[in-house]
Amino acid sequence: MKEKSSKTPVKTDAKSASIRISLTAKKNAKEILKTVNKKGYGRNVRLSELLELAMTLIQPAHIQMLQEKSLSSDDRKEQMRQKYIATRGPISKAEFTDFQMTAAYIDFLSEQIPTEVVELNM
Repeated sequence: MKEKSSKTPVKTDAKSASIRISLTAKKNAKEILKTVNKKGYGRNVRLSELLELAMTLIQPAHIQMLQEKSLSSDDRKEQMRQKYIATRGPISKAEFTDFQMTAAYIDFLSEQIPTEVVELNM
């Protein structure tokens, strides 16, 4: 009888991966890449090279902007409730919703938002 030799598959590290992006992002990236590759000499720049460069240019302010953009209205409401709890004590979600309908909520908001005085130079 012949013995079956078991072959183990050789694992190779993938050099690329696919990701999902919006069609608008794809279109914008291709337009930028087309502009980058309009040159007389040299090889074409790959999209991955363009994206790697773009990611190194992201600043903490950009990250904060994206984080803020991802918040839902319920998330923002919960953040305000947590600020209320930190400054004035515990309150349930339902009680906080009721509190938002009062004039005292406007006072609470004015305490939370730092005011900046803008001087006009004339």
